Amino acid sequence: MREDPRRKSTRKSHLSEVHIDGVRDTTDPIRMSDLSMKGVFLDTRCVIAAGSTVQLSFRIAGHPISVTARVVYCTPPFGMGVEFLDLSPEDCARIEMVRPDA
Repeated sequence: MREDPRRKSTRKSHLSEVHIDGVRDTTDPIRMSDLSMKGVFLDTRCVIAAGSTVQLSFRIAGHPISVTARVVYCTPPFGMGVEFLDLSPEDCARIEMVRPDA
C-alpha cells in the first residue's frame, strides 16, 4: 500500500467489526479498514456528522479496545474517517503490532 506523505501514521489494511455506541446499522455490520494508531476508516452506511464524538469498541488480536473518536469526514454511503482521541499506550502498541490483512 502506498502511503500519503501527509499522513501522520502508517495505515494498515485490517478488517474487523466495530460497534459505535448508540448506532446500529441494520443493513450491514460496521467494519473497519485502514487502521492506524491515529484513527480508522469505518465502512458503514450510517451517517454521523463531521465533528461528532463517538465511542468505538473493537478487538485487536482478541483484545477488546474501547476508544473515544472524532468523526473527521463522512462520505455516505461508503463510510467515515475517525480520529482516535484517547487511545491508551497499550492499545496503541497492539495496533502497531497488527499485521495487515492480505
